[in-house]
Amino acid sequence: MKKVLMASVAIAALMAAPVAIERIADGDLGFSTASAQQGGKGQGGSGDRRGGEGGQGQGAGGQGGQGQGGSKGGVDVGTTADDGEDSDKPDWAGQGQGGNPNAGEGDPESDRPAWAGRGAEKPGGGKPETDFGDLYGDLYVILRDENGEPILKEIVTDEHGTIYVPQPIDADGNLIPLDEEGHPIDESLVQEVELSRLNVARSPDKVTDRALAEALTALNAATDVTTDAAGRLVVLIDGEWKTIDSPIENMALYIDLMADGTIDGLTNTVVTSKFANLVDGQMTAADLQSAAVLLAATADKFTTLTLDAVMYVNNLLGVNDPAAGEYIDLTSVSYDRETIFGDVTAEVLIDPEGDGTWTVQTVNIFDAVFDGEDASGTAAAGYTLAVDDSRAVINYIHEYEVPAATTN
Repeated sequence: MKKVLMASVAIAALMAAPVAIERIADGDLGFSTASAQQGGKGQGGSGDRRGGEGGQGQGAGGQGGQGQGGSKGGVDVGTTADDGEDSDKPDWAGQGQGGNPNAGEGDPESDRPAWAGRGAEKPGGGKPETDFGDLYGDLYVILRDENGEPILKEIVTDEHGTIYVPQPIDADGNLIPLDEEGHPIDESLVQEVELSRLNVARSPDKVTDRALAEALTALNAATDVTTDAAGRLVVLIDGEWKTIDSPIENMALYIDLMADGTIDGLTNTVVTSKFANLVDGQMTAADLQSAAVLLAATADKFTTLTLDAVMYVNNLLGVNDPAAGEYIDLTSVSYDRETIFGDVTAEVLIDPEGDGTWTVQTVNIFDAVFDGEDASGTAAAGYTLAVDDSRAVINYIHEYEVPAATTN
């Protein structure tokens, strides 16, 4: 599976110069996640599944080095901790430590990949491989720019260099004061973000590779293809319509599509003639809309998705590489709900009188799911809205699905 990233230079610039922490974009408030990044002396940091995106730690050591490291939510910074000889925790696992001394080799007893150790450097591009999954801790709502990238705060400059950490915001969008090490002074103000079923993003490559192969088998065997009301692909195989609804299959397709706008191995002209954007080799607006549907199909149907969750799962999947300052470019996104769903219909079971008498009816999705209320957005906020709208439609058609026997 290819894993080429579309680079963004915004974070690289932020890492090289002080950040004005007064900057608050209205569209970003309440929309962010902390995922973690840190750096040792003279080197860039790595994304830590337990911490927050964009945060940095200070330390003279690299791999396993002493010093300070970003921990909880990318803003909980501590010094090296030693649990003693009787502890079953490896020496490098203490809060705020410099990293796994085996970084680059991997610790067979750990479920953290080698690149995620404090002070270790993440290899560029792609979802990192691990047989166990990855540990992560609290994810905080932080200040972000229009592309969803963290706007970092400069903490201090000393002999080890300048430290930048993500800037958490409270429920009202106010900047939460930090101490000299980047800790929120009042941790009761931070907003935590849950990934729910998007935790499937921690699956090892061998799982997603197998899921991609299964999805491609179905797509390449189709004699016809369409989409359901949410935008998910539906294929006709041996006279039976089948929705590509597996979360892990949709996630695998998402990873592949977000690499460069093409799903490798999709060769069926029945599909490609209708969805040429999936094989044209360039990232287009149509690809980002298709990707939004794929990510929605990966997520929990019942949980509203925020930019926080979307950006963090993109980090987990390798779509973004915070350590290298590379983020998928979402600035061209312009999403309008009515444009996408205004004329979409679905056949569902409805109890119009609320008396338990259910009948099969065709409904307008824009009215049934969104009460005819339009919404729109651009850049990362618009992309997030596209993902969550598709998730809401998936939830609706799942809840009111017509049983197969009813259609006979």
